[in-house]
Amino acid sequence: MTLYTGYFARTDIYVVHNLLPVSVSASVPNGFDYPAFKSIAPSWNLIHLYKDGLISVTDYTKEYLSGLSKLTVNAVLEDCKDYLHISNCDGIVFCCWEAPDKFCHRHLLADYIKDNFGLVVEEYKI
Repeated sequence: MTLYTGYFARTDIYVVHNLLPVSVSASVPNGFDYPAFKSIAPSWNLIHLYKDGLISVTDYTKEYLSGLSKLTVNAVLEDCKDYLHISNCDGIVFCCWEAPDKFCHRHLLADYIKDNFGLVVEEYKI
């Protein structure tokens, strides 16, 4: 299974490259008509605490990772296999709002999947 991270602004490019965009965000842009894994998205409370400067990157990271249980991520990976089979795509892109060079939970998710499941998840390079 081939997994990537990416951001919503490039959804059309992922589709052209036969990749299935999947949201891992608390919200999606208008017109985003693809699967969403809300169970691994950060909570609105966590997002607001970080964006308002009330918690650090370190605290955000700890809180987000504590919310990722192996059971939840394992279920998501099983769903990914199903989506790949149904869609006949070559891979999945976990999408969120932030540009690749910005701090974003999708990079934490990628590291978590690598560390706990041995699957490499890298930012999709266009």
